[in-house]
Amino acid sequence: MAPQLFKELIIEPRLHHLLSGWCIDDNDFLIHTSQEFAQDNLTEISNFSHFNCSEIKLGSKWDKQKIESAGFISNNLKTNGLLECIIYYQNVSYSIVESNGDYQDVRFCIGEAVETTLSDSGQPAFGIVKGIIGHKWNDDQDYIFIYLEWLEYLNKFDDLLDCPIYRLQNANNNSWDRIHPISIVSRSPYIPFIHNCKSKCSLQQHDITNCEYIRNDFFFTAI
Repeated sequence: MAPQLFKELIIEPRLHHLLSGWCIDDNDFLIHTSQEFAQDNLTEISNFSHFNCSEIKLGSKWDKQKIESAGFISNNLKTNGLLECIIYYQNVSYSIVESNGDYQDVRFCIGEAVETTLSDSGQPAFGIVKGIIGHKWNDDQDYIFIYLEWLEYLNKFDDLLDCPIYRLQNANNNSWDRIHPISIVSRSPYIPFIHNCKSKCSLQQHDITNCEYIRNDFFFTAI
């Protein structure tokens, strides 16, 4: 009975898109699309300069079209030839040394919300990864950065879930620096953020003028 039910779920058109093209990461048990952690064009960084980071691996190098669609190509980059020494990637993994001397494996990709070592009003500071950037400086060292859209803690909670509410950083708000070394992320993503839907949201699309997100504190990894 169970195998037959599973087959019916797979061929059901309304569920096919939901059930296909994803995988569960065996390190953190988070769900990703199959393309997010693709191993094509995997780049291992051996000559790097990063405090307490090692075994850095970058996956799925972006082509020029993807860089442009993400809004990272400007006239200054083209004019100064910086596109030759700046490379964008889809995902990154590395090991980081914790304060107690233990090693922590970290892995994340574009679009995920990560916790950083910075703080926001006494709360952990979260941001959504919009860019993973590799840059070779004139000292012949490789430097890896992330471009973040910060999630601002609003000091208020959802009435139903009692979970904290955040607001996505406005594109014109530069009060928080967006580019940081990868070492500010010391653990893999573990807390999902969900859109704080209002009346203008629909099943097909969120209201893009609503930048509020709820931190889902009920999500946990079963042991």
